Amino acid sequence: MAPFFYCFIGQDWSMSVLVATIITFFLFVAPLFDLTPGLTWHDQQRTLQVASILLSAIGLWINRHLLPVFSFKVHILVGLFFLLGVLSASLSKYPLWSFVEVFLFGGVFIVGLFAYTLTSNCSRQLVLWVMVLLSCVAALLALRFVSSVLAAFYFKADLYPDAVINGFDNVRWFGQFQALSLPVFAGLIAYTGRPLMKWGLFITLVSLWVSAIAIGNRGVWASMIAVGLLFVCLGKDYRQWLKWQLAAVTVAMSLVWFCFIYLAGEFGILGDGMGTSRDLATSSNRLDIWGYTLKGILSAPLFGAGPMGFASNYVFRVAHPHNSVLQIAYEWGIPALLVCFWLFLLFVLSVYKRIRLDSGRLHLVYVSLFAAILAVMADSLVSGVIVMPYSQLWLAVLVGVLASELKMGRAVNCSYRYPIRVKALFQISVCLSCLFLGGVILRDLPTLYPYELRPGKGGDAPRFWSQGSIHGAEGVSR
Repeated sequence: MAPFFYCFIGQDWSMSVLVATIITFFLFVAPLFDLTPGLTWHDQQRTLQVASILLSAIGLWINRHLLPVFSFKVHILVGLFFLLGVLSASLSKYPLWSFVEVFLFGGVFIVGLFAYTLTSNCSRQLVLWVMVLLSCVAALLALRFVSSVLAAFYFKADLYPDAVINGFDNVRWFGQFQALSLPVFAGLIAYTGRPLMKWGLFITLVSLWVSAIAIGNRGVWASMIAVGLLFVCLGKDYRQWLKWQLAAVTVAMSLVWFCFIYLAGEFGILGDGMGTSRDLATSSNRLDIWGYTLKGILSAPLFGAGPMGFASNYVFRVAHPHNSVLQIAYEWGIPALLVCFWLFLLFVLSVYKRIRLDSGRLHLVYVSLFAAILAVMADSLVSGVIVMPYSQLWLAVLVGVLASELKMGRAVNCSYRYPIRVKALFQISVCLSCLFLGGVILRDLPTLYPYELRPGKGGDAPRFWSQGSIHGAEGVSR
């Protein structure tokens, strides 16, 4: 941990260390330990996400003299996006929950900005510790999966992916985390020069791929194929990352066939093989959902139905359209979607230019983080990445860390001062986000227990909470 604490030597950042440590703890325990008996994993992760947002706001206040300065274009686009969100929320049918979504997106931005500020004033090795944290969580989840499979064979229990995945209420949400972690593992394997560590990481990567194939999650396959095809065209450095992925997936597919099909048949264990018949071979009604979403976009193209507005639909039992592009257009409006495209394009081009210029040993690390971000965004085209709390939190951290490592913003010294109106507006926005989200947690958390214990859990679609549909005159969401 020396590289992490080295950045604080000689500086009055003891509170920053504490804040970063607590957020690290939240990221580690959120899918691994049941801290809130009676709550679903989704609700626990949402609560810890809001706590991380509040802590990040404290961290930004502590380091307010070290906030980076981005280009004028970026400032305008970010401000315009949230302005459009506020206008859309004001015009929505359920403005209370629409503003919850706006402030939640603002909170995710706060976490990313805190990660940027913290990383920009630390050793460059800090990015490795973030990747190690992500890898440790993924490794423990993979170990839990393998132990559950072994237990199923030992006790001759039914071998279904839903029964051997723990830490997430839905295997697709676990797939979102896999889309983040698979590229990072390949990067760490290529980065390390120790044979024992390299083989240990490779075995863990194979275990993750076994779980991904067994689940049959379409988002993982779509994201990894998209990133793989992109990296084939980018050069030999990127192909090195791809070789490790291909080796791992080849071994994993053999193990899945041997364990889930051959051995399961020999032992007489029931299961659904690789899970492809359940997920990959069907659209899970997504085409109908996307058609409905497109009609909603055409009916309100400028400001949409309001953030979180899809959760109020009575046509489908889903609270989001399982496509980030359609979701932003339907809920926030087409202008907000265009702003998102512009910001994402600026980020991708900036990262790619700086990665091409970097020739140090950390080059593959940056490539892997870049791949993880691209993979999870590809996954968001068929899933709810931008809705699920744990995915949102990790995505904010990775974007902030990578942007800081590649110097996408200009660091400022203590003598620099933002314009007073800009500074005041930012501080007010941060305070409103914290107060609003904190108020929702305090209001709803005591009432979540009976709802999660009722029969037929999961009948209501998840959004902010696991029972996430907006219904009734007051727009109550559970």
